Amino acid sequence: ALSIGFIPSTSHGQSAVWRIDPTPTVRLGTADGDTLTELVGITGVVALPNGATAVSLGRNRRVLFFDARGRLTVANGRRGAGPGEFSGSIATVRWSRDSVVVWDSGADRWSIFAANGAYGRQLSEVEGRQNRRRGADVATGM
Repeated sequence: ALSIGFIPSTSHGQSAVWRIDPTPTVRLGTADGDTLTELVGITGVVALPNGATAVSLGRNRRVLFFDARGRLTVANGRRGAGPGEFSGSIATVRWSRDSVVVWDSGADRWSIFAANGAYGRQLSEVEGRQNRRRGADVATGM
């Protein structure tokens, strides 16, 4: 299980030092052997404004969405080349205010998911580079 409970700390004279709170604010996943919610091979964690959390698992090519209470609501992805499927290593980052984008290194593309886990669309690496040239930022979607 993954416990999340980050607290900003300035005790070391730095403006943004983070430490892990010993008391988690939410628990995600399971340690009981349920392979769907077993968090092995985490390649990204995104906290969303609605309290949900998206976790990408590179080993099994999945993106899991948990609600604010830590319950699994949606499991997206699998090995493949179709929409919402992944063929290589994946990494997840925030996209705009309420979405996440998943980079699929095997397909050279981005897949965008809404905060509720719904698959939205995909962008090729070329489209992603064009967006960056126009000033778009993958992390913000703007």
